[in-house]
Amino acid sequence: MSDDAKFQAKVLRGLARALADERSHLLKYGRWGTWTAFAGSVLVVVALFFAFDRHGFSAILFVALGAVGGILMGLSIYFSSAVKQWPVVRRFLDVQAVKEAAARDERP
Repeated sequence: MSDDAKFQAKVLRGLARALADERSHLLKYGRWGTWTAFAGSVLVVVALFFAFDRHGFSAILFVALGAVGGILMGLSIYFSSAVKQWPVVRRFLDVQAVKEAAARDERP
């Protein structure tokens, strides 16, 4: 099985799991969004404390913490928009075709 086929099979299995228990799937993504937003915000605030520290400011630590915090905040936007988009995307999915393709590990 090629890498592309493996990836498609993995995506189909994930989509089939999401369709099987939508509430759990949305709650999981919502929790990930909340936690990544919280962690990113904490890291950005800590980076700002380092920026205004007058007793041995470390520019590398400031940049590293700010970058990681920004990436986590971006991930929180991804997770929250995935939760908000799901009802729209869900209307256009053929649930039975996805389940059958996932069971066969084939392309839909």
